Amino acid sequence: RLLASLYGVCSGSPLLLSVLGLRTEEAFIKLFYCCQANVLGRRNLAPVLLSTLFRPLSSGQDALMALTELQVAVSFLPLREFELGSFRFLCWLVANSAGSNGIFLLLLKLSSRLFPNRNNCDQLELTCSQGPWSLAMICLTLQALEHPESPATLMGFVEMKQKWYPL
Repeated sequence: RLLASLYGVCSGSPLLLSVLGLRTEEAFIKLFYCCQANVLGRRNLAPVLLSTLFRPLSSGQDALMALTELQVAVSFLPLREFELGSFRFLCWLVANSAGSNGIFLLLLKLSSRLFPNRNNCDQLELTCSQGPWSLAMICLTLQALEHPESPATLMGFVEMKQKWYPL
């Protein structure tokens, strides 16, 4: 519940603050945009931990994506918190956020080295990892490995087995 409320507050506050006439773009970029230009170029380490709490809402599609992320996170993360306990769950969140964002940045850096096309490098430097997708995917994978025969619903519409591999 704490993660869902923080996600809502962090994602919605730039929009609310801009309606009030306050300029917050630079602060939110420094805190939440996990991209090569921000983390590696400017040496801002906060986005590695905090990008899971934020999705910029600049269009209706972004709002729909944020609601989808929130629904997926709310369906998987409470069970993980129940299994681990609140403090260990918070440590798990921090470790997984840092780990998934670290791997994301490493893969982007490797891609820019392997494909040194100027347009490609500029685009890769600004590609961001945002939202709780990485945490939700980790929970989904753990659940599938623990209970491969139990069915899962995807977005509440499609029911599928969690068995992704032959045993």
